[in-house]
Amino acid sequence: MDKYVLFTSHSPAVMQSMDLDRIFYINRFDECKENENQIISINNEYELNEKLIELYDMFIDNLATAKIMNDYSLKSIYKFSKECECESVALGNENAKESEPQTVTLRTLIQDTALKRKISIFDVGCGKGRTYPMFKGLDEDALKNIDFYAIDKDERALEEYIEVLDKEELYNKFAVVQKKTEFPQDTYADIILLINVFHELSENLCEVINSCFKASKKGTKIILCEVGELDLGEMNYIMFRDNSLKKLFKRLIDSNNLMISCSNFSSFKGTKLLNVIIHIKSTDNLLITQEDFIAALNENIDIDIKQLNEESCNGKSRAFIVNNLANAVCMRSKIDKDEQ
Repeated sequence: MDKYVLFTSHSPAVMQSMDLDRIFYINRFDECKENENQIISINNEYELNEKLIELYDMFIDNLATAKIMNDYSLKSIYKFSKECECESVALGNENAKESEPQTVTLRTLIQDTALKRKISIFDVGCGKGRTYPMFKGLDEDALKNIDFYAIDKDERALEEYIEVLDKEELYNKFAVVQKKTEFPQDTYADIILLINVFHELSENLCEVINSCFKASKKGTKIILCEVGELDLGEMNYIMFRDNSLKKLFKRLIDSNNLMISCSNFSSFKGTKLLNVIIHIKSTDNLLITQEDFIAALNENIDIDIKQLNEESCNGKSRAFIVNNLANAVCMRSKIDKDEQ
């Protein structure tokens, strides 16, 4: 015990006065992976402040310590704002893995459908192949029933995706593989994938969703998968919450054109995940309007304001919410200005 002291305290001020190599954080048992130590060392002042905000947030009665926490939170927001000038990265910098909950959920849906009949899958905004792990675990009988269309405006990314499919020995197992920079005009999709794409659409959201609708038929499933937060590089992206998406499609739900199901869960690393499945029931007058988009933006703004006012969150989460809120407000203002 000469080298390490396991120190417990209900006082943030006392913890801030300790040497960092003497402070440890006890992780919740249900949040630990198998064989992972529950006792986690605090490596720097940033981690200490993150944990203090997470544990105490607005319940700090020491004014000096409360000011330090407030200043730290503001610095986190500024730091995050500067990072937003970079390319976006999902929280935890996670790529799709074969065993991740989102991957397993999608694989099950695709396999159950493809084992019954021949289907077409459009992977919209596919990038360089982040979705391929969901196909790796499919039965070969399912794969040979799939016509797969990789769709992205970036031709170089499409080439890399095809190389990944070939390297992973998937390319020749599909019935058909095609790469497209636009939606195919000669076929309808049974499943349309929008994997970590929706938040990047911004002002093109209506155009892309309506293109998906145009490629749909009765029974088509449009699948949106998103992380709950971006780590950095949010730029002008907007992460829509499940209630915001329900508001976006409310008019079409009420007219019985579609139904929507949302599920929230977490990855193995604790990243919040959102899966949305849009079930197409009728293609008559299937169209998202600017008014629908504004209604979704307003709902998202209300949710973010409520989270800032009511929910306790660490500096990183608070920074994300502030930027998400600002982007949504700016987008709404731009639409209002364009309509004048």
